[in-house]
Amino acid sequence: LLAAPVRFVDDCIGEAVAQAVGEMSAGDVILLQNTRYYAGEESKDEAEMLAFAEQLAAPADMYVNDAFGTCHRKHASTYGVTKYLRPSVAGLLVEEEVDKLSRLLDAPQEGFVAILGGAKIEDKIGVVKRCQGSATASRTTADRWGHGLGVLQGARHGNWRVIMCR
Repeated sequence: LLAAPVRFVDDCIGEAVAQAVGEMSAGDVILLQNTRYYAGEESKDEAEMLAFAEQLAAPADMYVNDAFGTCHRKHASTYGVTKYLRPSVAGLLVEEEVDKLSRLLDAPQEGFVAILGGAKIEDKIGVVKRCQGSATASRTTADRWGHGLGVLQGARHGNWRVIMCR
């Protein structure tokens, strides 16, 4: 995709990361190890999470979150780093997702159906309430059912537009 080499660093904090960042030239790309290997990433202890976030932010100049599906998480790599990096902004893919979702909810076309899948229904209650005034119908599914319906995402069936939210 990049048509350029990508250097992998087998950590996401610490001296190895600082050294790799320090050696970068304009246009270089490095890939860091997954943050989930550290307890601080998803810690419910705010101080522990923010301490890890500070380490993640240390070699960076700014933060761009381009992962719509993780924006809601109060994790060190999505929430915590924003306390230490300015600017902290949403990326172009997040902007596109928010724009599309806003158009669906604010000016839905007739036949808009929301299908929500996933194991934790309590996480979907707010979405269900928001869709009540917009969707012609909404359905929740068991996780496996929702997974199988993924092939229908964005499909048209008669006058119905099927949207899979997962």
